[in-house]
Amino acid sequence: MYRMFYNHEVTGDTLFIIMNSSKIFDHGVTIDDVYAMYSGDELIGVNINNLSRILKIKAHGMIVTPGEELVNVVNSILKRAKIAPLPYCTYSGYRVGQIEAIEGNKIAVEMAGEHLKAISNYSNLKIGDYVVLALDGTIQYNGATFRNYIEDGTTINCLICNAKELRLNIEGEGAFVVEGYKTGEDFYLAGE
Repeated sequence: MYRMFYNHEVTGDTLFIIMNSSKIFDHGVTIDDVYAMYSGDELIGVNINNLSRILKIKAHGMIVTPGEELVNVVNSILKRAKIAPLPYCTYSGYRVGQIEAIEGNKIAVEMAGEHLKAISNYSNLKIGDYVVLALDGTIQYNGATFRNYIEDGTTINCLICNAKELRLNIEGEGAFVVEGYKTGEDFYLAGE
């Protein structure tokens, strides 16, 4: 999985691509407007400067599911820099699940027949709610990657998201509760 970020007002005309935020950067290589970041031999990120010379985009932060046109342009730039192309985005990492049980801050969630566990202090959650989950390996809006972890002997394998974490311009606190989705559907790609 990779995640793209672009916000001209905040970071200038640079497209940031994160491939692996859990690795430590140890060296970079610049080729024209491309800065490739590595951890050992592994490519962990790429910055493409002066993107607007080639393509105008209106993103203001995380680009969860870049379309084919953007990926094609990025891949042509990467090819010139002798960097492997990106695959088309077919999975955002954000899936819809339904709350099965709530015991304090431990939440049981069903997602397409799979039973997951989350930790949450959102007060608006109710059994039966459909919520958006970040799953293991999902690169989030802040660039961090959600990873499964163990808390009090329980494997926590999903993160219940709020509107801010999903980069939605919706007011309100608490978990983002959705309607019209089935469990397991990709929140960003359902219906495409």
